[in-house]
Amino acid sequence: MSLGYKLEPSDVAWNWKNVAKIVAVCLLAGVLSGSVGLGGSTIKAPFLHHLLSDASVSKATSTFMLLSTVGASTVIFIWLGSMKWQEALSYMAIGLVGGTCGIWVMKEFMRRFRRKSHIVLFLGAYIGCALLVMSILTILKVCTT
Repeated sequence: MSLGYKLEPSDVAWNWKNVAKIVAVCLLAGVLSGSVGLGGSTIKAPFLHHLLSDASVSKATSTFMLLSTVGASTVIFIWLGSMKWQEALSYMAIGLVGGTCGIWVMKEFMRRFRRKSHIVLFLGAYIGCALLVMSILTILKVCTT
């Protein structure tokens, strides 16, 4: 590069084709997130893995996207009175404990098996479980109304 920056293997090769892909996936993620209720970072994480080719970097990036979205949504819900700040703190504590346990489990898997592919497999299982639960809840809601 002209600035002397040495690219990492996980850096995105910025070109118009990749920019178009990113815009398309983000638009799709926004539509699916709004209509189905599945989080945008859940949809974008597999795409980031394809684009970045490093499971650790793609998972960290999607988690940061999730953190910023959830943080903004929580502030809005508290501001509008839809959620009490005490509830938000309890959800945050539960999420912190769950996230810490998840990090420990993933580190243990990577230490034992010396592979990062488990990150992608767990992400796929998470997406599958989320789709199953959302489908069941939707069917129950339709049947009871």
